[in-house]
Amino acid sequence: MKFADLEGWEEGRLPPKPVVVTMDDGYENQYTAAFPILRRTGMKATIFAVTGNIGKTDRLAWGQLQEMEASGLVDAQSHTVTHPDLTKLNPSEKAQELKESRNAIYRHLGHRPIAFAYPYGQYDQASIEAVRLAGYRYAVTGEPGYAERSQGLLALHRILIMNKTEMEEFRSLFP
Repeated sequence: MKFADLEGWEEGRLPPKPVVVTMDDGYENQYTAAFPILRRTGMKATIFAVTGNIGKTDRLAWGQLQEMEASGLVDAQSHTVTHPDLTKLNPSEKAQELKESRNAIYRHLGHRPIAFAYPYGQYDQASIEAVRLAGYRYAVTGEPGYAERSQGLLALHRILIMNKTEMEEFRSLFP
C-alpha cells in the first residue's frame, strides 16, 4: 500500500494486515533500484521527498517522480524542503518548511500531499500542531513499531528496515 490508499483508515476500512512501504528523502536509487522491484512485484510504496533536493546529484528528479506516480505504484508525500529537525525551528520556520514542501509537490505532481515524515523522526507537540495546520492528515515518526490509530494520525510509528537488514531479521518483524 501507499499512503494515498489509506483514505478509509479512520472508518476502519482497510484490508487485514496492511503494510505501507515508505522510503525517505528522495534518493535516485528509489527510482533505479526500488521502482523496478515495485513494477515487477506490483507492490506499492510512498516516497517522502525532500523537495529542495529534487533534481540534485543522487536525488530524484521531478520527471522520475511523475513517472512513478503515473504507474499507480508510488505516491510522493512530504518530508520538508530542507530536512531540518522541526523541533528546533520556530513556528514561522516550521510553517514555511511544511507549506513550501506541500506546495512544491502540488505544483510539480498535481496533488496535495496528505502524509508527512518528520525529518530524523523527531517531533514534539508543537511540530504535530504545525503539521496539522499545514493540512496533512497523516505523519510518521521515528518511533519504532506498528502504526496504530491510537498513536494519533500525526504521530504514527514505523518499522525501520535498512539495506543491511538480513532476511531472517526482516521476517521476524512481521507476524
